[in-house]
Amino acid sequence: MNELQQQAKRAADRYVSGHTWISGIIGSGKDGIVFSTSRSTAIKVYRRDDSFENELAVYQRMDRLSIAQASGHAIPLLIGWKAEQPPLIEMTIVQPPYVIDFAHAALDEPPDFPPEVIDDWHERLRDAFGSRYSQAMAVYNQLTRWGVYHMDFNPRNVAFADE
Repeated sequence: MNELQQQAKRAADRYVSGHTWISGIIGSGKDGIVFSTSRSTAIKVYRRDDSFENELAVYQRMDRLSIAQASGHAIPLLIGWKAEQPPLIEMTIVQPPYVIDFAHAALDEPPDFPPEVIDDWHERLRDAFGSRYSQAMAVYNQLTRWGVYHMDFNPRNVAFADE
């Protein structure tokens, strides 16, 4: 484990102290490191406050609206969170089909991109999702009906049951 992962694990250990333990790393990316716990939850330790705040806002909205899936794709449920440095969120672990990683989501207002940027984005999604493009867009469109604009929408974050 590198130094950043060790610091993140210490933060996760402090958060769960006394009621569970950290099992291991289940994901890592530009926004943070995700650990599994002995009670089958995930703890994401964030590298940046804005990523934490975005993702927390989405999970709080989903919690408030009692939403657990979008077009048949599971959305992790919010278990708990801590804003002190480094910030973290505890959530349920989901299995495919799922939609995850809302660290770059925008709420309520769609991003203001020129039409050619939107066209390019759709072309990249068609290439990335292939025959699943229309199913993936159904997930995206369902999220937007709740005011969630997933800005890191790609096959790593949107999985299908048979993958």
